[in-house]
Amino acid sequence: MKGLSGQRVPGEAGTPRLVGSHLIDEAHSNRHARLLHLHEDELELFYVYSGEGQYVVDSCVYQVQQGDMVICNAGVLHGEDPKLGRRMRSYSIALTDVRVDGLPDNDLTAADSMSVVHCGALSEQIGEMMRLIYLLQNGGETLGGVCQHTALALLCLVQELLKSRERHKGEKANAAAGLTARRVQKYLDAHYQEPMTLQSIGEAMGVSEYHAAHVFRSEIGTSPMQYVMKRRMGEAQTLLMDTNLSIAEIADRLGYGNPWNFSTAFRKCVGMPPSQYRQTFHEMRDGCGRI
Repeated sequence: MKGLSGQRVPGEAGTPRLVGSHLIDEAHSNRHARLLHLHEDELELFYVYSGEGQYVVDSCVYQVQQGDMVICNAGVLHGEDPKLGRRMRSYSIALTDVRVDGLPDNDLTAADSMSVVHCGALSEQIGEMMRLIYLLQNGGETLGGVCQHTALALLCLVQELLKSRERHKGEKANAAAGLTARRVQKYLDAHYQEPMTLQSIGEAMGVSEYHAAHVFRSEIGTSPMQYVMKRRMGEAQTLLMDTNLSIAEIADRLGYGNPWNFSTAFRKCVGMPPSQYRQTFHEMRDGCGRI
């Protein structure tokens, strides 16, 4: 479609490709926030099928409701703050090899554009497309071609919706405190898997640890160390959902000295042990993924 690179059909080299889909039901959403995470080489489309809540994209908190599509570009942090209320049934899909003229690979919106678009009169149809993609992908490998075509059609439709709505530029903080907070945030995002302290963060930023902690909490709304823990737990959720890595392997990957420390932090942040989270998610997926 116009704007997407080329006019190829699904399956050809360079065509946007579906790589995953997830469902989060209302009960799971209410109990367990999907913490901040990112995908280096994938675009995620997060659709609110029913309910309402808050969703964070690149430090901006959006109030979302039924019919909203959240655009999560590659490399951009997104997820939910456990302190904010939510009760949503949502479907999400991840795509790669997405190329839009004038944008980085796997981006659908410019960096200064709003990340949420309401689907309006097409909300019901788009919601059913998202649901269909999820059901097809979990219904057997023989349906993969239909699933891919449906995902590509949805991607083109979302792009047209984005074009048809007035884009609002997000204001970038330019005060000294805001710039320092963003520098600290970028450092934490790059090194959150490594051991760190407030002192080491301040030394890396060339400011006092007190100043780094103060401006970060003022601008971002949480302390640097709490931010690091939530980033680690967000990545842990992804690994528990999408891989077969053991708890010990996940703990090691996220910079914890031993699995017990990781499990304790995960339980405190998410509300259940990592093994139970993995089992609960798989049971929900298996129960809802049958046609």
